[in-house]
Amino acid sequence: AVKKMRPSKDPSAARAHLDAFVREGEILRTIDHPNIVRLLGVVAEADYLGFVLERAIGENLGETIHKHRRKIPLSSQMDIASQVADALSHVHSLSLVHRDVKPDNVILNLK
Repeated sequence: AVKKMRPSKDPSAARAHLDAFVREGEILRTIDHPNIVRLLGVVAEADYLGFVLERAIGENLGETIHKHRRKIPLSSQMDIASQVADALSHVHSLSLVHRDVKPDNVILNLK
């Protein structure tokens, strides 16, 4: 999977945008956890920035909730919550904070 970012067209913001991209790449490179996709590479072109991430096969939790309308068994809910909590605990142990935790960012792996 590729997480795409468009560099800012505003020259005054371009440097800050590039710096944020580099910082995020450095952070992603340090994270090693079975419930977090790994960074495989970085693409940095004049008009394109992107991270190449490990491919997670499955649907996101938001799609699953919408599709099943509260029919997810309690044991599955507890398993999902436990794995998300474990991943976030690992991130927090690195003094990092995930600023976009939401069901659409949780991939239910079907491997």
